[in-house]
Amino acid sequence: MNLTYTMLHEGRSIADTLQYLREACSISRRQAYRYVDAAHNMKHPLPVRDIRVSFTVRISEILATRVRRYAALSGRTVSEITQRALQSVIRRHMGLG
Repeated sequence: MNLTYTMLHEGRSIADTLQYLREACSISRRQAYRYVDAAHNMKHPLPVRDIRVSFTVRISEILATRVRRYAALSGRTVSEITQRALQSVIRRHMGLG
């Protein structure tokens, strides 16, 4: 969507944008039209979310059990809890919040 938005707002024609999307993104003509139609109505590009990656660490078995238990009780995922905890520590120790 952001690619389509950018192309249209840089002045590329709809026909050029459609052709580029079909070739570069390997999508159907119908899907390219959908993207162009949606991007044409956008006021701003969509926010780009942070990409998730696996990050393996070794922690004590007791701590892992506590984190899993807390996740089950809170309805959150282990990943969400871990991410929030790490962000909190980094903000506190690096003066970012």
